[in-house]
Amino acid sequence: MPRPQAPPPPLLQQPEHLLGGDCACCLAAPSPLQQTLSELDHSRSAAAAAAAGDLPRLRRMVAKDPRAAVAAPRGSTDGFTALHHASRSGNLAAVSLLLEAGADPNVETTAGRATPLHRAAFAGHSEVCELLLESGAAAGRGDGDGETPAFKAASQVNFIFSFFLSLSFFLSFFLSFFLSF
Repeated sequence: MPRPQAPPPPLLQQPEHLLGGDCACCLAAPSPLQQTLSELDHSRSAAAAAAAGDLPRLRRMVAKDPRAAVAAPRGSTDGFTALHHASRSGNLAAVSLLLEAGADPNVETTAGRATPLHRAAFAGHSEVCELLLESGAAAGRGDGDGETPAFKAASQVNFIFSFFLSLSFFLSFFLSFFLSF
């Protein structure tokens, strides 16, 4: 009578799986080094240049196609524009360039309705927030969760910064109220 064989070891204990072997499951799985088409599109976009602070590349892209300053990258489903990426990264020069090229400081992402001001406030980039506010960004606008940029800043323990944004919102509110008469 044949002796029963022990079950094979779990996949992660088999040498070919530790090395990304030649079996069907390893060959069918995408390599971690492969990029998806959307990742490749993003890496070549104005949004990536803005996030990295690559001003020469960003200038060339905007000069070649002015929509690069205002639209989300091709294939993007989240609606993050170059201005969102530059604001979140704190690249003041990139934010300035994009605003001069016609980017809307109040543009919202698709799902979360976050503006560039929300992204900059969350990351604590006060100079970027100041520039966005000077360019007409709405300080009192809530995102998809109803959170204002001041709330985003406060949630990251940027209390002084949060105060600045709140003060800016109230000043702009009162000025617009009194100037409407």
